Amino acid sequence: MLYRVVTHGGSWYYYNDTDKYEMHINFTFGAKSDLDFSEQANIYVMNNNEFSASLVVPPDETSKLLSGKVRGFKCSVKADRLEDEKRENFYSKVSSHISEEINGIIKRINVSEKTLDKERVLFYCEENAHPYVDCNFPPTTTRSTARM
Repeated sequence: MLYRVVTHGGSWYYYNDTDKYEMHINFTFGAKSDLDFSEQANIYVMNNNEFSASLVVPPDETSKLLSGKVRGFKCSVKADRLEDEKRENFYSKVSSHISEEINGIIKRINVSEKTLDKERVLFYCEENAHPYVDCNFPPTTTRSTARM
């Protein structure tokens, strides 16, 4: 459900692999840690010089927590189920954004939606340093309820 990804450079990311839960993560880091926190994290320095941090990761998203040297930590996670209305609102925004991306690629490649294929899209995205969009399997609001 929730994955921590640590890069070679020491950055920590969290990926929420659910479509109906918002992940609330709380951390305490040792006082000897040397950390730079992302703007997404809420940070507090405690009386004993330890760092307290919290991060909320929405469904199907990856959020950066920090980069640097961690010297001891504690972590707790709570998965909060999204209300159906909030979930539908969230996925309708995501679907709308993806639809806009696909339509933009169709216009820039100058093909019809019927002749658009993943090879053309991949070539365009590689040539233009554009994030890849899978036109054969775009997210939809029906997808979000299908995984229930």
